Amino acid sequence: MGGLNYVTTVLQARCKGMTLMRMPLSVWGIFMATILGLLAFPALLVAARDDDARRNARHELLHAGA
Repeated sequence: MGGLNYVTTVLQARCKGMTLMRMPLSVWGIFMATILGLLAFPALLVAARDDDARRNARHELLHAGA
Protein backbone atom coordinates (compact mmCIF):
# COMPACT_ATOMS: atom_id res chain seq x y z
CA MET A 1 0.00 0.00 0.00
CA GLY A 2 2.97 2.31 0.48
CA GLY A 3 3.81 2.12 -3.22
CA LEU A 4 0.27 3.03 -4.13
CA ASN A 5 0.54 6.00 -1.78
CA TYR A 6 3.66 7.25 -3.62
CA VAL A 7 1.99 6.95 -7.01
CA THR A 8 -1.13 8.76 -5.84
CA THR A 9 0.91 11.51 -4.19
CA VAL A 10 3.03 12.13 -7.28
CA LEU A 11 -0.01 12.29 -9.52
CA GLN A 12 -2.31 14.33 -7.26
CA ALA A 13 -0.12 16.58 -5.10
CA ARG A 14 1.79 18.42 -7.82
CA CYS A 15 1.76 22.20 -7.98
CA LYS A 16 -0.60 23.85 -10.43
CA GLY A 17 0.95 23.99 -13.86
CA MET A 18 3.56 21.30 -13.18
CA THR A 19 3.22 18.63 -15.82
CA LEU A 20 4.71 15.18 -15.46
CA MET A 21 7.52 16.15 -17.82
CA ARG A 22 8.58 19.05 -15.56
CA MET A 23 8.97 16.92 -12.42
CA PRO A 24 12.48 16.49 -11.01
CA LEU A 25 14.42 13.39 -11.98
CA SER A 26 14.48 12.11 -8.39
CA VAL A 27 10.66 12.12 -8.30
CA TRP A 28 10.61 10.27 -11.62
CA GLY A 29 12.99 7.68 -10.17
CA ILE A 30 10.81 7.05 -7.13
CA PHE A 31 7.68 7.05 -9.30
CA MET A 32 9.02 4.48 -11.76
CA ALA A 33 10.50 2.28 -9.02
CA THR A 34 7.15 2.12 -7.24
CA ILE A 35 5.29 1.40 -10.49
CA LEU A 36 7.67 -1.48 -11.24
CA GLY A 37 7.35 -2.73 -7.67
CA LEU A 38 3.56 -2.67 -7.86
CA LEU A 39 3.65 -4.61 -11.12
CA ALA A 40 6.18 -7.19 -9.87
CA PHE A 41 4.76 -7.85 -6.40
CA PRO A 42 1.74 -9.99 -7.40
CA ALA A 43 3.87 -12.30 -9.55
CA LEU A 44 6.44 -12.69 -6.77
CA LEU A 45 3.71 -13.40 -4.22
CA VAL A 46 2.16 -16.11 -6.39
CA ALA A 47 5.57 -17.68 -7.01
CA ALA A 48 6.38 -17.73 -3.30
CA ARG A 49 3.02 -19.29 -2.40
CA ASP A 50 3.43 -21.90 -5.13
CA ASP A 51 6.92 -22.72 -3.84
CA ASP A 52 5.61 -23.10 -0.29
CA ALA A 53 2.72 -25.30 -1.44
CA ARG A 54 5.06 -27.56 -3.39
CA ARG A 55 7.47 -27.78 -0.47
CA ASN A 56 4.67 -28.66 1.96
CA ALA A 57 3.22 -31.27 -0.42
CA ARG A 58 6.63 -32.88 -0.86
CA HIS A 59 7.20 -32.88 2.89
CA GLU A 60 3.82 -34.57 3.49
CA LEU A 61 4.57 -37.23 0.85
CA LEU A 62 7.95 -38.02 2.37
CA HIS A 63 6.57 -38.42 5.89
CA ALA A 64 3.19 -39.98 5.11
CA GLY A 65 4.31 -43.53 5.92
CA ALA A 66 5.97 -42.67 9.23
